[in-house]
Amino acid sequence: MGEDTLPIIGPSYLGHIESIISFYGLVIVSFMAGTHWGIHINDSSKISKILPITSNLVALIAWISHLVVSFKVFIFVISVFFVMMLFIDKLLRDKGVISNEYFKLRFSVTIIVLFSLTLMVI
Repeated sequence: MGEDTLPIIGPSYLGHIESIISFYGLVIVSFMAGTHWGIHINDSSKISKILPITSNLVALIAWISHLVVSFKVFIFVISVFFVMMLFIDKLLRDKGVISNEYFKLRFSVTIIVLFSLTLMVI
C-alpha cells in the first residue's frame, strides 16, 4: 500500500515492513518444520524417517537465507519450502500418518500464505 514502515514504531529495523514479514515468515516456516519433527517422533512409518532431515534442513536454510539474501530471494526460498512441506504432508496423508482434515487445512493455509507472500514482492 505504499508504506515501508509501521506508523508507531517508525523507520527502525523492527518497524520496517520487510523485516516484519521476513521474521513472521521465518517463524511460520520454522514452526511447520517443527511439526514434521513432531510427526517423526510420534510415528514409525517409513516416510516419517526422512522428516528429521528435511525439517532440520528447512529450518537451517531458512534462517541462513534470512541472514544472507535479499528480501525477495528470502520470500522465494520460504515459498519453495511451504510448497515442499505441503508435498511432504500429502505423502503423510496418503500413508495415513496425518488426517485428511489436517491436510485440507494445510493446503488452504499454504495457498493463503503463498498469495500473501506474492503480494509482498510485487
